[in-house]
Amino acid sequence: MSVKVVDQITSKRRYYPGTNPCLGATVHMTGNTNKGADAQAHANLQSRGNVRVASWHVSIDDKAAFQSYLDSRKCWHAGDGTGPGNTTTIAYELCVNSDGDYVKMVHNAAERIAMDVVEYGWTRDDIYQHNEFSSWGKDCPRELRGSKTDISWSDFVDLIFMYAGAGDVKPKPEPKPDSKADGRTDVDGYWGTDTTIELQYIFNPDAIDGEVWRQNSVWRSMNPALTWGWKWESTNTGGSPLIYKMQDWLGSDYRGERDGDIGPEFIKGLQRRLKQLGYYTGRIDGRLDKESLTIQGLQRAINDDKITN
Repeated sequence: MSVKVVDQITSKRRYYPGTNPCLGATVHMTGNTNKGADAQAHANLQSRGNVRVASWHVSIDDKAAFQSYLDSRKCWHAGDGTGPGNTTTIAYELCVNSDGDYVKMVHNAAERIAMDVVEYGWTRDDIYQHNEFSSWGKDCPRELRGSKTDISWSDFVDLIFMYAGAGDVKPKPEPKPDSKADGRTDVDGYWGTDTTIELQYIFNPDAIDGEVWRQNSVWRSMNPALTWGWKWESTNTGGSPLIYKMQDWLGSDYRGERDGDIGPEFIKGLQRRLKQLGYYTGRIDGRLDKESLTIQGLQRAINDDKITN
């Protein structure tokens, strides 16, 4: 371990009642480029009692990571009131003071978050940007969202899992051109890489990578059955080629805009089509809950070669 970890637990009561289940990480950047606005300064701010109605668990710079609140506290950081950001995630403030080494800070932050990845068993889907919870779409963590020094958000998440030692910087799948990744997908109700590969083989065989790109993050929390390989963004910047193809395939069963997005209208259209094919008997509700019956129906239809372009 190279990042120095310092406990500076404050007694200031700036958190919601109850216990934080620690289901994920919310990543922030301080936005304060003043010299000296480092992790120690931000920890001191919390120890004195922040004048802002805000609190966070860990402050990180190029030298150390300071813990101000126990993980079990529900801090005030995500801008979603008593929503999942504030009440179920741990908040990390990444310092961008101009007299610090930005790249070293990013590595320290990735290493510090990796410690909690190991402790709590988080996956990539459990690492959030502040923007994903903010009620007014705050551009945070701005520098990572803007790929400062060519370190993108995706690169940062890769670093976290590299430090976690999970072997989880997962390469893109490379199915053999003469195969269909064995022509089957597990019927488990979760749409991850394997299911995407099968659908890409059917609808877009020239672009098989197991990933569904440019999806609006507003739908992420509503559809927990969408797992590995989904690329969430704060706004829809063009949609996924696979979803575009599937919207065309759904025809009149799909009653939304042709936008390449996984939104509720697409899901309703998929439910209608699967119901017609005899692979779904549930409600047309536009949701993909855990162990989704809709996705189980889709997976069965794939395995039975009923999904054709």
